[in-house]
Amino acid sequence: MLPALHPIALLIATALAAHGFRKGSLSRSGAVAAFLSGYFSLANDEKAFGVVMIVFYLIGSRATKHKAHLKSLLETGHDSTTVSGNRNAFQVLCNSISGIVAAVAFRVLNQNSAKNACSIIDSSSNGSLSRALMFAALGHYACCMGDTLASELGILATSPPRLLTTFRTVPPGTNGGVTLAGLGFSLLGGLLMSLTLLATLLVESATCRGSLGLSEAIEIILVGAAGGLGGSLLDSLLGATLQRTWYSEKQKKIVTSAPSEKEEGLKVVSGWDVLSNSQVNLVCGMASALASGWWGLRN
Repeated sequence: MLPALHPIALLIATALAAHGFRKGSLSRSGAVAAFLSGYFSLANDEKAFGVVMIVFYLIGSRATKHKAHLKSLLETGHDSTTVSGNRNAFQVLCNSISGIVAAVAFRVLNQNSAKNACSIIDSSSNGSLSRALMFAALGHYACCMGDTLASELGILATSPPRLLTTFRTVPPGTNGGVTLAGLGFSLLGGLLMSLTLLATLLVESATCRGSLGLSEAIEIILVGAAGGLGGSLLDSLLGATLQRTWYSEKQKKIVTSAPSEKEEGLKVVSGWDVLSNSQVNLVCGMASALASGWWGLRN
């Protein structure tokens, strides 16, 4: 039997998608994808999946708008009147698919289970897999949040970034360029997702409040921190090698989308033109989710 429809999840997902479309951060296809992502994350008896997704969306949107006028001087594609461009369905799904899969799999796995277990430490027959799916979602959103904060706030660092592969200085906004501030924001992003998950579990479940100990809390925090920092480093590695970065001598800024062949005054800063930014996000999110899920399955 198919899982029942969740009216509250339907309402919240619709509101989030409509808000993104109205603000110009989502195209029509992007809004549809955001609605599906939101609904399938929220339509779950375990509310942590949806809460983590919402917190990621809200903080990530705020970080993207922070000092957008300054970032527009460093990169093309920044506009202080929008949240983050005009994302289409492919871009939205590249940043959410691992979290959606984990949430849907958890819901299907536990639709006939007792509702009084603490899923993160459940020792029932489904417990190990449920725990792995929850850690997978945490790893995914920790990676996405870490990368978002590093990209949107790290670009404002006072010290010039260095390319992860060669450590030479590169213009702010270069794919694969890292700063100490950016790495700190990556770690912070992962920690925020960990704390969100932990707080949600404690608030919604009396069983979790009674059974979650210090060691379990520390584990959740460390998995999120590793997802945020590790995912951001993987993103930088792929960005420095398999994602091309162009610099416009005319505009004196990084070009964030593939330029026209006729455009003059462009030089290649780094990388081969193999993966797009969305594809890099997809690979990193999946890798972080798989690694975090594997940790949850084996421990």
